[in-house]
Amino acid sequence: MNNVNCLAGIACPQCGNADSLLITANVRLIVADDGADFARGCDPIWDDDNPATCPECDFDGPLSNFTIRQLPPDPHGVNASRADCASYALNAFKSHARTDDQSAVTDLLCNLMHLADRNATDFDADLARARMHYECETGAAEPDDSTHSNPSERICL
Repeated sequence: MNNVNCLAGIACPQCGNADSLLITANVRLIVADDGADFARGCDPIWDDDNPATCPECDFDGPLSNFTIRQLPPDPHGVNASRADCASYALNAFKSHARTDDQSAVTDLLCNLMHLADRNATDFDADLARARMHYECETGAAEPDDSTHSNPSERICL
């Protein structure tokens, strides 16, 4: 389904369901002793911070977790494989370090900085080189052999 109204750009990141979501919304009600009705002219209100649940697979979290993210270009058709490789490493790190999903990438990067200190390598230079590779691998930059005298330091591999 290609949603164009309330769920435009929204789908479950786990199962892909885009038909409906359970969203905890804020509403204004007229409440009387015998029941409640929506206040006239008051529609339910929600934003990216409101809790949401997929009725198909029970994935839940803030609505922002359901936003469909556009992936950058993949000119060589291998970025999914690269992401899978990184996911494998991150999952191993999470298991060993006993860190949660929310902190895992930050904790891993921090620990890589500690490793660079101990191996006398320049983490900032490694990160800059990784950014150049990423930009090339997503089509944001073209390979430029003229800026690197060492072929192993080319932007695109």
